[in-house]
Amino acid sequence: MLTPEFCPQVEVTFPQKGNKKVVCQQGDPLGKVCSKAGVRIKFDCKNGRCGTCQVRLNGRSAAKICQGATVPGGATKKLAITLDNP
Repeated sequence: MLTPEFCPQVEVTFPQKGNKKVVCQQGDPLGKVCSKAGVRIKFDCKNGRCGTCQVRLNGRSAAKICQGATVPGGATKKLAITLDNP
């Protein structure tokens, strides 16, 4: 894992929350990013089975917050997180 000074920054937008934006780093836990934006994620089972905490990254790939999903690396500079269960 890269140290923070070598992790590129990513602008994260929450379309369902009035396009709220925060800046984070690649590899940051999505739960931390959501908290930083003041977005509350619902949890039921806390082990990934129920899908209550599932979000969509850029409208496509699904990620479960309770399973420690992180901000993707690579060429990602902007990311939109959409809550499946707002």
